[in-house]
Amino acid sequence: MTTHVHLVRHGHHALLGRVLCGRMPGVQLDELGCSQMAAVAQMIKQTSPSALQSSPQRRALQSAGIVASTCGLVVEIVPAFDEIDMGEWTGAEFSGLASDERWQRWNEKRGNTRPPGGESMVAVQTRVVGHIERFRALGGSI
Repeated sequence: MTTHVHLVRHGHHALLGRVLCGRMPGVQLDELGCSQMAAVAQMIKQTSPSALQSSPQRRALQSAGIVASTCGLVVEIVPAFDEIDMGEWTGAEFSGLASDERWQRWNEKRGNTRPPGGESMVAVQTRVVGHIERFRALGGSI
């Protein structure tokens, strides 16, 4: 049996493009984000998903909830799908990070660096791919 996995990013929120939210608590979708997710939900419904899994972040759960109500599914919270831990940079404004040499290094060599006090891209890849592989072994589509 073929497993189909659709990875969907959360909808728009008021801090998008200005603040590095990462695992910052309480960030929620704005009206645009809700509209975006309603449109995405209609597309996803056409694929007949058998499961719906989400990051524990509020904006991701809101996004998943919109898809769940459209597709008749229940959202399963999966810690492996959490945002990358941006450590000390969580909640920082991008304008303030621009002059930080560590930020520049991170953006040039994400495979070899990590945010201060945060998580490496290899660690993110390991947890996300590991979860998808375990789910894939069960069959179905998420």
